Amino acid sequence: MDKSCYERIREAAADGALPEDFRMAKAPEGGLSFADGALDGITLYHRAPGHELSEAQKALIARAIQQISDGDFYDAEETVWQIAGEIGALDAHGDLQRCICENAQSLQLGNIVNFAFALATQSPNPAVVKLVLSMLSPFSLGEDGKEVIRTLGLSDEFTLFAAINMQSWDNSNNEWFNLARRVRGWGRIHLIDRLQPQTEEIRRWLLVEGVHNSVMPAYSALDCWMKADVPAVLKGVPDKQALNGVRDILLGLLDEGPVRGISAIEDAEAHILAFLEREGATALDDEDRSAIADIREHFSENMAILHACDALL
Repeated sequence: MDKSCYERIREAAADGALPEDFRMAKAPEGGLSFADGALDGITLYHRAPGHELSEAQKALIARAIQQISDGDFYDAEETVWQIAGEIGALDAHGDLQRCICENAQSLQLGNIVNFAFALATQSPNPAVVKLVLSMLSPFSLGEDGKEVIRTLGLSDEFTLFAAINMQSWDNSNNEWFNLARRVRGWGRIHLIDRLQPQTEEIRRWLLVEGVHNSVMPAYSALDCWMKADVPAVLKGVPDKQALNGVRDILLGLLDEGPVRGISAIEDAEAHILAFLEREGATALDDEDRSAIADIREHFSENMAILHACDALL
């Protein structure tokens, strides 16, 4: 029997994180698989809004919840596998929550929690695990339950659904921050989207580490610019590490292929000139020069930026 997703993560985790080569998704024989979390991430960022489930799909979700509530766990598990395969956790999430919350008075909620935790820790199917994590999100959980969700969240495949659960926890922002530092792919992108810069430690991390993910810096660049308050950083006397952070965020902003970037920044040219001025007071390395060349190419019609770049290159 295949090991559960939860077991695989627990066994692979070291020093609070998974190895860089850990993969939850398995490639089909002779084929390619998406990176962990990629299908959900691409769907969230690139699918047109307004997706609605059919009445038959909504009825399937309602049937699963009723079966679980009634203790009909064998049939419920079959229904959950069907939902996972035909609808998916991301699309089922809203209706799952509504079905549970709107019928809470008539449901055996303990059965739902126990069933969901059993599959969360025992199922080898990532789609099923995501579905039951979604099912758990309306509930207040004890520390043991939270620890299961923290563990599953170490895999980019499950980070989004762990983050949704954490939203209702005490100190949810700290939970997101602690997890964001332990994931590297789509999970980090989802967490930075939620993370609030409540402390100087978080702001500094967003500045120097936030865009460093294994997917594409552009997905988090605008969030990091705003939440780390890069304009304020540039008005001060940033150290070299902070300047490197600004540089990397700027490079992410220049890549507007996947999401909005530099075009969403007010007075972007003025901020770039401020960055170039700060760079001119430091010893430049190859990464700095490459970034300045990219800025020069992007703003090839702005004479002030061209001159400032040429003075440094």
